[in-house]
Amino acid sequence: MNKLPTKQIYLLMIIVFGIITLSIYSTYSIFTLESESSDIVSIHTPSNLSILLDSYEYQQVNVPANSYITTDIDIYNNYNYDICYSIWYTIATKNIDSSRIKIYENTNESITTSSTLSSVSNRRINLIIINDNNQDVKVNIGLANAENKETCELNIESDKLIITNTIDNPKVLTDNVINNTQPTNNEEGYLTYKDIEEDIILSNEKLYVSKEFTYKDELFTLTDPEEITIDKILDYKNYYTCLDSNECNLLYNIIDITKEEDSYKITKYNILSGYLSGDIGLRKINNDYYFYGDNPNNFIYFNCVNELDTNTCELWRIIGFIYDTEENKYLTKIIKEDYLLNDKYSDNNQEWDKSSINKYFTDEYKLNDNYLKEISFKQENITDLTTKTNDIKLYNNNIKSNITLMNLSDYLNASICENREIKNYNDECLKNNWLNKNNQINEWTTSIKYIEPYKDKTTEEIITPDNNTIYSVGNTIEDNAVSSKLNIRPVVYLKSRMFLTSGDGSFENPYVIR
Repeated sequence: MNKLPTKQIYLLMIIVFGIITLSIYSTYSIFTLESESSDIVSIHTPSNLSILLDSYEYQQVNVPANSYITTDIDIYNNYNYDICYSIWYTIATKNIDSSRIKIYENTNESITTSSTLSSVSNRRINLIIINDNNQDVKVNIGLANAENKETCELNIESDKLIITNTIDNPKVLTDNVINNTQPTNNEEGYLTYKDIEEDIILSNEKLYVSKEFTYKDELFTLTDPEEITIDKILDYKNYYTCLDSNECNLLYNIIDITKEEDSYKITKYNILSGYLSGDIGLRKINNDYYFYGDNPNNFIYFNCVNELDTNTCELWRIIGFIYDTEENKYLTKIIKEDYLLNDKYSDNNQEWDKSSINKYFTDEYKLNDNYLKEISFKQENITDLTTKTNDIKLYNNNIKSNITLMNLSDYLNASICENREIKNYNDECLKNNWLNKNNQINEWTTSIKYIEPYKDKTTEEIITPDNNTIYSVGNTIEDNAVSSKLNIRPVVYLKSRMFLTSGDGSFENPYVIR
């Protein structure tokens, strides 16, 4: 038997070693990519994986429903020339909403998922892959590369999407705020809501206006006010007004006024709203956390037209963090800061899913529901105002909804006062409560006053009470006929995976989420 020449033996050993190394490496790469933690993904451009120029290599990751994963991409260039590259992705799972899949590069610098890499060098890129679908989704992550010849032509196919957005060291909203919010004491002051464009139709014959005002005990007082007739109002832009008085809880700073026939309207204005000094913060009640006090730092931007531009966002506030027993995680419960409309609850029904407001929310009021968690709840049943806050019963309905209203418990938990019977919630408790907007008109809750049919003791006749009242909150707590017209503010639950990207929750610097 002839022996192989030394050169051939040496070459064969190199080939065998290369095959074994490639096999081990490939197994490692796929295993770590598909593992639960998905800590490392190695996408190579070197020759030892036989990647040719203008070719594609990809790996597949699984992203759980309503969750996210983080993945490191290691790019190696072992060629003796510079390369251009782009990391791309495709969604492998069929029949899902692709707009609910987002991939960011985790950096505070410019994007490097499409860039150049010098010869014999490497780069690590951290990706965050978000899945806001209600089912698990598989995502293919790949790399396109070519030699850098002053211009880069990667010829990436149209079905492959390029990563173009960055996110800077995000933290889960619920965990970050719960762990970092400490009770504190705030001084009395007021907030200025700017450039509001909801018309105020002036119906009074006389108005009080002034260039200056003072503020104390949550009350604005005009300084040396002028009493004018409505037909003079066009001359008083940039003035402050309490409308029909010289004192008020909400002060209007007039910007634009119009006249239409005999009607005068303030069409653009700022609103000044006061708050009291006192304790503020986040407190735990059972398994949930609630913001309390008259002005806690719980402002948050939401429902943005462009999530990268906070000027396109609405201002909301966080009611609290509610423990979801389905996910075993906290959901963020938020409420719109300003009223959406003033209307009746329904014609004659207490149940939320049959109410006019729910129909309006479902058919007309549109929110970006990528971030919303549909929740299952029962309406609170407060039979009378002697009920203790921790003894409120639940009505026997079970409702699922994306958008709802606050309930009475939310309002009570927002007060500085604790563990009191509802009837004893005095002025201090009602005022030192950030959910109380000091408006002349209360706002609806979903909490009902429902009385079961009962037997008359004298006649033994079964009496069926006329249950048509819902509780409202504001400067008072009242049960109102469902046909009453009161203020309405929507409430939603954000998914547990929401990222906090910036902000401290103050009015001047609200939380920014993605």
